[in-house]
Amino acid sequence: MRLNAPQLRAVNRVILGLYEDVAGPEPLEPLVDLIESLLPVPWISVDEVNLTTGAVTHRTGRRLDRLPELQENLSRFLHENPIVAYAMQGKFAPALRISDFTSLREIKQTGFYQTMARHFSNWRDQAAVPVRLEGKSLGFALNRDKKFSDEEILMLELLQPHIERVLRRATRYLSLPTESPLTAREREVLHWLSEGKRDSEIAVILGISVRTVEQHVRVCLRKLGVENRAGAMAAIWRTRCSVPRSV
Repeated sequence: MRLNAPQLRAVNRVILGLYEDVAGPEPLEPLVDLIESLLPVPWISVDEVNLTTGAVTHRTGRRLDRLPELQENLSRFLHENPIVAYAMQGKFAPALRISDFTSLREIKQTGFYQTMARHFSNWRDQAAVPVRLEGKSLGFALNRDKKFSDEEILMLELLQPHIERVLRRATRYLSLPTESPLTAREREVLHWLSEGKRDSEIAVILGISVRTVEQHVRVCLRKLGVENRAGAMAAIWRTRCSVPRSV
């Protein structure tokens, strides 16, 4: 299975957007916008599962106003979604669709369908992109009235590691004392600096010029309120040591 040229260009555009967008601690809103620009769907839900307690939290979404008691029903019935059940078994795939697990007739018998999916007009399938974070799992669920194609799932598979990377960077640098939020690209540059990479190496890894890397470094130093790279590395390592590693 291969993607055609327009599909590849679309995936590349979204990946570049992930690293260029200004982001807060967890940039869910711009991430949802980018995913929706790749695969426009009527309904999107982003939900979080605490890996320790199993608690479910709805984080954000698009056009979910039809769903009654969304948070309560997610907590009660999300585990009946076959994609979630698959993940709860400790299994992982970068992108999944409900239609690979069960028939529409079978899914209609579940509480997940009766309390949530049936409120979407002519709902037929869901594709999900799971993201593994510190102590939790985040799922981007795309819902629509027809099945997702193999090519569409492949596009989401290509996107998944970049979504995960951006969100992990956001979480890792959440407690960094900055005068203004670091962009996703700035967090990426700081990560590779902390791994001992030179500017020329970072430029190759990120596919940007050395001058652009140097510009990002200067902005990062200013935002962190430090005079040199050693000061930035000290701030980063203090932050890393303070974050519990659950995954």
